[in-house]
Amino acid sequence: MISTPPRERVVLVGLGAMGLPILRRLNSAGIPTFGIDSDPSRLAIAQEEGIPCSNSLTDAPESSIVVTLVAGAEQCMQVVHGFKVNIDWTPRVWTVMSTLGVSQIRAIANELVSPDTDLIDAPVTGGVAGASSGDLQIMCAGNQSTYDFLEPLFGHLGTSRRISSRIGDAQALKLVNNLLTTIHLVAGAEALALAEALELDPSILREILLGGSASSWMLQDRFPRYIDRDAQENAVTALRIFVKDSQLIRSMADAAQRPVPLLESAERILERAQSMGLADWDDSSVIRVYD
Repeated sequence: MISTPPRERVVLVGLGAMGLPILRRLNSAGIPTFGIDSDPSRLAIAQEEGIPCSNSLTDAPESSIVVTLVAGAEQCMQVVHGFKVNIDWTPRVWTVMSTLGVSQIRAIANELVSPDTDLIDAPVTGGVAGASSGDLQIMCAGNQSTYDFLEPLFGHLGTSRRISSRIGDAQALKLVNNLLTTIHLVAGAEALALAEALELDPSILREILLGGSASSWMLQDRFPRYIDRDAQENAVTALRIFVKDSQLIRSMADAAQRPVPLLESAERILERAQSMGLADWDDSSVIRVYD
């Protein structure tokens, strides 16, 4: 049984929209942290807040826990190989909090898991707001003892639950979650684009929609961003993330031999938005497809 010392050092790789607020919360909780990212602007924010960080894996101090919050499976595997080639220490636990896909996380586990190192499949939901406030939902799959070791750490970030011992199950659950959020994102954009064409008052629209049966978490969160077209170029969550996740969901559904026609319709809308040059804009910019 792994016991949890109170202040295990954490190296967090990927200081993007989710990674930086998670790093900030861990650091604020008094946990020794070190961030790694290739983007100088993200490093500058962390450094201004007194959080040590670097653009190089070789600068990472020896740590018990490595957390990855990178954009996709290929980038995560690059991080894994970078550690293997360039780092002369081995963490006790790799905690993969990105949405990568079921087969992808299992391939990464095959590269990493050894008698000295374990891996927890731990994707999150709750968005940037949840990462900042410590209200994330963290879905975990892996060994019970490894989850017990990490649970106090997860407590600084939100609510965690171990759903299975089988690596990949948490990724599967996250992708089922994202099937719904993707459909809700596009449905919200479609509804508000129609409301705009009908010249309905946005304030009344918001009150009625969010107070009744049409409401959803995505509509509540994205409503102001759908309406404020001028702010959409500054991404809270980039549209390309939804395009990437849609492809992962469709691949998972194909492997399970289950149709996902609503997801496929939403994916086509998102791909059209991406072809309009909106990949790095906020995901709410999908409403522009309807202009």
